[in-house]
Amino acid sequence: MLKTKFSNSGYLGPWAFETLGGAGGQTVFGALTTGTHGGDFRLPPIADAVEALHLVADGGNHFWIERSPNNPNRPLQLVTSDTALNQLFGAVVGAPGAPPPAFTIVRDDNTFNAVLVGAGRFGIVYSIVLRVVRQYSLHFNRSLSTWEQIKGQIANPNSGLFFQPQASPTPGGAPPCKFLQIAVCAAPQQNFTTHQCGVTKQWNVPMTIPPNASGPFGRAERVGNIVTPFDPIIGAPRFSMAGNSVPLNPNPSQPNTDQASFLNLACESASFMAGIVNTVNQDIQNFVNSNGATIGSTITTIAAVAGPGAVATLLALLLPFLAILAAILYAFETALRNGPQTLGQALNDLKSGLLDSSTNPRQQQAGLALWQAIENAVFASQQGNLDYEAISYAVHDGWNYLDRSCNVNADSIEVFFDATDPMLVAFVDKVLKFEIQQENHGNAFAGYISLRFTGQTATLLAWSNLHARAP
Repeated sequence: MLKTKFSNSGYLGPWAFETLGGAGGQTVFGALTTGTHGGDFRLPPIADAVEALHLVADGGNHFWIERSPNNPNRPLQLVTSDTALNQLFGAVVGAPGAPPPAFTIVRDDNTFNAVLVGAGRFGIVYSIVLRVVRQYSLHFNRSLSTWEQIKGQIANPNSGLFFQPQASPTPGGAPPCKFLQIAVCAAPQQNFTTHQCGVTKQWNVPMTIPPNASGPFGRAERVGNIVTPFDPIIGAPRFSMAGNSVPLNPNPSQPNTDQASFLNLACESASFMAGIVNTVNQDIQNFVNSNGATIGSTITTIAAVAGPGAVATLLALLLPFLAILAAILYAFETALRNGPQTLGQALNDLKSGLLDSSTNPRQQQAGLALWQAIENAVFASQQGNLDYEAISYAVHDGWNYLDRSCNVNADSIEVFFDATDPMLVAFVDKVLKFEIQQENHGNAFAGYISLRFTGQTATLLAWSNLHARAP
C-alpha cells in the first residue's frame, strides 16, 4: 500500500526479527506469547518486539492494546490514530440481533505487559504489530571445551565468554558477541574428572550473497523456491524447503555449502542406531582380537573418555567380558532392526543392558566405559568446532523438520538464575555429580545441560523480568 498509494518503496523487505528463540517447530505467535527465549543476552526476548495487539476477550469485546506513549524507554514510538482505529474496528459485527461488541483502545504498560505473555489467559489475539529490523546474517562460532575450564568465567561479564573469539586468551579489545550458549555433556570423561562442553557464540554481520549464489547462505537450504504463490490457508506463499528440511550444517572445508549431518539423516529413519551398534560391536571385537593393535573410532572415543594410558587398561577391561558385551549389543541391534524405536527408547534399552547393576562389578565397569564413550561421541558430533556465516533465521532455527525418531517428548526442567549468582555454577556441578553417582548404580541420563543467556524483559509473566542476564 505504501508503494502503490504513496510511491514509497523504502519499507519493502526483506525484514527480520532482531532476536528469535533457539529452535523452530513453533509459530512466531506461539513463541512470543509463551515467553520463548534464545540466547541473545544483549537483547530482550522475542515478546518485547511486539508494539501493539488486537485482543478479542470473553464475551466478544475487542481491545486494541499498546505500550504507554509516556514511557521514555519505549524502543519505538508507535503512531496510531483513535479515529482510524475506531473506523476500522469499531463497527465489529456481533451475533445476529445482538448489539455490536465494544471496541476499546488501551495504551497502558501494565495491561500490555500482562497480556503479551499471557498464554491465552485473556482471550484470542487477532493481530499484532511487530518491531523488525533489516534482514541480516549471523556469524556462528562454536568450540568444544570442558565445563571445568569455562565455568569460572560465567559470573564475569567482562570475561572472554561474552566476546568474539580472538587469538589472545583475554577479551581485551575483542568485539562483544550477541548470543551465548553453553551446552554441557552429562556423561563424564577422563576418568570422571571432566565434562565436554560446547560454547556457541553469535554476532551480527552484513547480509552478503556468495559468488554464484542466488541469495545469502541458508536461504535456499531452509526456505527454497516458491511452490505456491498464495496459499489461502496460511495467507502467504508456500516454499519448497520451509518446514521440510534439516538444520543447516555447513561444510567446514567448503564455505557457504551445506552438508547433511549423520545424525540428521539418521533421524529420518527409526532404525538408524542399528548401524551404529553394529560398528561399535565390530570395533570392540577387532580391538580385542588384535590384542589392542586395531583401534577403531569406538576404542579411540573410549580411550579419550577413560584418560591417559587407557588403551592397555581397556584391553584388560574388555577382554573378559567381550562375549557378554557383544551379546548385549547384538540383541540390541536385532531388536532395532525388528521394530522401529525412537532415539530415546533405543538409548534407554542400551543403557539398561550395559549398566545392569546386578552383574559382575568389572563387567559393569566395562559397560559403563562403553556407555560413556557412546554418549560423548554423540555429544562431540553435535557440539564440535564450527564456524560459518548465514542468514539469521537459518542460524536460529535448529529444528529438524524431517525427524522421525530422534526428537520426541522427554522429561526436562528449566531453572533460572542471575548469571552472576554463584548458585548457577553450583547447581550445574551438583547435577553432574548426581549423574556420576547414578551411573555407578546402573542408571544414566541420556541428554545434556544447556545454559542460554538472555536479556531483561518488560513482560510481567516471564522468567527474566527481574534479572539482567539469566540462562
